[in-house]
Amino acid sequence: MTIRRATVPGTQAQDAPTEPGRPTCLVLLISVWVLFLVIGVGYAAMVILLGSAYCEPFEGSSQYGELRWSLWPPGPTCSFTKSVHGFSETRGPTPVMTMWLVGLAVGLCLVIVLIAWRHRTRRLSVG
Repeated sequence: MTIRRATVPGTQAQDAPTEPGRPTCLVLLISVWVLFLVIGVGYAAMVILLGSAYCEPFEGSSQYGELRWSLWPPGPTCSFTKSVHGFSETRGPTPVMTMWLVGLAVGLCLVIVLIAWRHRTRRLSVG
């Protein structure tokens, strides 16, 4: 796409190349990705700060389970024992952390593709 610049009478018009919205799209995509990263890290920090209080067996209980982190699927798990809680169970991890990691990976791939595409189109337009 080219835009004609305004000319002074007696001079020739020049074409000015423009880049349609790609830098704005890239900045927006990176901003959303960073926001998504901060939300996930904030969630993990909240779980860590709560510690065992994150593992409440039922609403209003004063006996909390044991908090652990699972590598696969990723996320917090809560273990309850029969001797302490009256039942033996492990809860979690939920799909939240898996979806978060997949979202981060997809977003990062999109940023890389957009940067490569932008670099390629610039290189082609220059040379």
